[in-house]
Amino acid sequence: MALTSYAIDKLEKHFLGVASFAMPIHFEIALFLTGEGLKENSPQSEVSDPNYIRQSIKFDINKQSSAVSFKGFTVAMTITYAALIDKSKNKILTFGALETPSILAVGEPFYLPVGAVTLLFDEGHL
Repeated sequence: MALTSYAIDKLEKHFLGVASFAMPIHFEIALFLTGEGLKENSPQSEVSDPNYIRQSIKFDINKQSSAVSFKGFTVAMTITYAALIDKSKNKILTFGALETPSILAVGEPFYLPVGAVTLLFDEGHL
């Protein structure tokens, strides 16, 4: 998953002592049809369906610790990206493409089992 411009700016200011960055408390996962605008925190293709609602997600260190389930949608669609949202700020912190796009038929739920979402912070990368 990649950090958004918003998250990078907040972390840089925090590390440099310019402004503190309060730890997010509640996270949500959002689903997207494309990755357009995610880096800039102005997504263009979040799922829009009467049955869609962002879902809460919890982590232990860098691994997802709670399963996430989205109800079946009223139209068929292909989910290609997911993003982690700071619920209190309604800002995307990180996002990534699904390893395999999820092609959903009408009424088919979307499910992320425990451990499906992992946040990796590699040496030399944020």
